[in-house]
Amino acid sequence: MSYTPEQNERLAKNYHTISSRLDEVANWFLTSMRDELDEQPALLFAMDFDHEQVVSFVSTIGVSFEDTDQLVDESEGTEAVLESHEYQEVREHLLDAIAWVSDYTWTSQLRKDWTLAFDLVPNQVLSSMVSKARSMAA
Repeated sequence: MSYTPEQNERLAKNYHTISSRLDEVANWFLTSMRDELDEQPALLFAMDFDHEQVVSFVSTIGVSFEDTDQLVDESEGTEAVLESHEYQEVREHLLDAIAWVSDYTWTSQLRKDWTLAFDLVPNQVLSSMVSKARSMAA
């Protein structure tokens, strides 16, 4: 699976728009995750470490729009990660954070494009975030 040229163009343009505000993406994401802790304690994160991890993750995806082949994740267990409730929750919060920072430039098509981008890399950085959330809940 990979991007169409149109998807790649939209993603690259949106990433360029938010790249200088990745700290805001991370802050929004972590705040929204904290707000859900009462309902979903399995999604607890260590805030200092994960701020940098969120910035790194979004940055890794964003800069990779220049070389999308590096995004494809064919490692073992990818399907299980994609289907996990924790992964889907984390992905949705990340999408909401990017949407918030993107402001009026955000579209439903961009949401679909970013979802695809996240789903191409579940076992890189995001799966470690999900694994950490699971271990903290145990």
